[in-house]
Amino acid sequence: MNRTYLSTYFRSVMQMSITEYIESLRINEACRLLKASAASVTEVALSSGFNSVPHFNKVFRKHTGDLPANTAAVIRKKDKKSRREV
Repeated sequence: MNRTYLSTYFRSVMQMSITEYIESLRINEACRLLKASAASVTEVALSSGFNSVPHFNKVFRKHTGDLPANTAAVIRKKDKKSRREV
């Protein structure tokens, strides 16, 4: 299969490029890890398939509108609050 054809076909079906799709999968995994663990942003970035924390921050912000450290802080704050209420 031709690379250009595959890319064009993928975009027509998924309404995004292959790179954007892979990024979205990685960011979804990063969000899951931020919610499910106390791992650092660096650990989450590497576990999600990113080789560079600055690149991870850039892609995360593009997809979520916020930095991963801010997202982790909000999640952990909510988690602490919910534990106190129990």
